[in-house]
Amino acid sequence: MHLHTVKRRLETSIMRVSPAKPNSGITLNGILACPRNVVRGDSNVVLHKRSDYAFTVEHPLAALRMSGIHDASVEGVEEKWEFSRPQHRAAYSLGLKPSSVFGNPEGTISGGLMELIAEQGIIDSGVEREETTVAESVTAATQEGGKLEIEPARGGTGLNIELYLATLGPLQVRFNPEVGLKPDEFKKRVGKSVTAFIKGPVEDSLYHALGDLIGDLAGTGGIDNANVKAKFMRRYHQLTMTAIKKMRLVKSI
Repeated sequence: MHLHTVKRRLETSIMRVSPAKPNSGITLNGILACPRNVVRGDSNVVLHKRSDYAFTVEHPLAALRMSGIHDASVEGVEEKWEFSRPQHRAAYSLGLKPSSVFGNPEGTISGGLMELIAEQGIIDSGVEREETTVAESVTAATQEGGKLEIEPARGGTGLNIELYLATLGPLQVRFNPEVGLKPDEFKKRVGKSVTAFIKGPVEDSLYHALGDLIGDLAGTGGIDNANVKAKFMRRYHQLTMTAIKKMRLVKSI
């Protein structure tokens, strides 16, 4: 699998995304997106290392991975507090700055980032990385009825996803870890979809849940190939973060 980064520095109202060296991964406020740096996963995913935090990282991770980006440096640029938002209240209580929050206020996956990437382009580094899968089957469940099953898959499979959100679904998708989510119109729909915390359990939030799932598994979890079946309820990041902390990655055959 060839590794890609953004062609040049990009900036939205929430974050600044800069090119990064091959195999450096995706960092948010200097924190590498990986299971060991996850300190919270319920209504959103929070990364923490030393004195640095990054809240709602699932959105930029989904936008980048769905766009075919593997390496990038992401920095928060938000300067104003919005205390109606729980992530802002949590960050403020820790003595942090608004730039520690990466979720955009309208609750979409992209927040304008995917559109900028499509406009400015990406760079193929020419460097290859071996693809990964899970060493064995991983299952996680919640008391509210959510369930996530991740099965190993051969190289080149991608993430074969069957997703339900409450009574909605199934949404069946194949995510390609090298080039992102295709076709482009479908990717745009996921990027513009709004979280169920704002819109409730409607069809649009099913597409948002798909973006979150890709951001969690491919972004934070680093999984390239797997067969994934998910039944999401309200706080579905509990499922994804529980699963990725239980799993062991190996080279895909």
